[in-house]
Formats: sequence, C-alpha cells, structure tokens
Amino acid sequence: EQEYFSYLIYLICYSIYVNNPMDKWRQNSMPKTIMLVDDITISMVQLKEALELKGFKVFLTDEPHKVLDSAIQNQPDLILLDIVMPQMNGIQICEQLKTEEKTKQIPVIFLTALAQKKDVVKGIQAGAVNYIVKPYNFEELYTRISEVIGTASGSDYVDF
Repeated sequence: EQEYFSYLIYLICYSIYVNNPMDKWRQNSMPKTIMLVDDITISMVQLKEALELKGFKVFLTDEPHKVLDSAIQNQPDLILLDIVMPQMNGIQICEQLKTEEKTKQIPVIFLTALAQKKDVVKGIQAGAVNYIVKPYNFEELYTRISEVIGTASGSDYVDF
C-alpha cells in the first residue's frame, strides 16, 4: 500500500511537471525586441537605455536603407520609426516593411516630430499601428508599446 501511494505521488508530480502551465510562461518570458530607427543617434541611445531598463531588448539602426534587411534578419516584435530621415523617409520604409512577406506582421509605431494631422494620416495609411509626436512622454510611449506588444516579459500588465 505504501508503494502504491508513493507511485501515485510520483505520477501526480510527474503530471504536474509535464503539463506545467508555467511552461507557457517560461516560453513567452523571453524579452520582447524593439528596433529603433532614427537618424539622430543621441535620441535613440537615450530611448534604448530607457526601454532596456523596462526589460526590452533593443537594437538601433540609423541607416534607412538597411531597415528592411535588418527587420528580416532580426524579426523584432516592434519597430519604432522616425519619418524625417535622409535618403528614405519613414513612410517609405513602413510601406516597404508592409509589402514584404517576412516583415508585414511586425507592428510599426511612428515616433516623429511631424505633428500635422495629414502626417498622422499618412503614417497610419502606410501601415503604422500608432503615431507619437516628439517630444514625447516616456510613460505614454511605454504604455502605447505595451498596448501593441505587451510588456518586455510578455505580460499585459503595465508597470511604471
């Protein structure tokens, strides 16, 4: 009878281990990745540091013509994209991302100094899920990021 009880305890523990609901959490606990695209490096570095403090993995690019290749290679969870850049503007980049099969599902949030309604409309029409005007409040930006991809750990809870 004691062997049976020990075996039963073993089966219960094994079942809990194999069907552990925490496994889904562990699989989704990899930090979310954000790609920052801006030609002004100093502002990107500051934002990168702030987002990393919130737990996100962040990588930067200041070369607009390399965004598509970088997005295909790195598959970020989100792209924060400036509009006013040399060579290629953010609207063109977003349209390019949205027509490429390997990147069209990646959400884009414009983070730009262009504040006119026509610019916002162009950004949304290009495929962005949100549009934030600089200078921005970091907590508002973080909230909008969390609305789109959740927090860095995959939780939907926004912690300030």
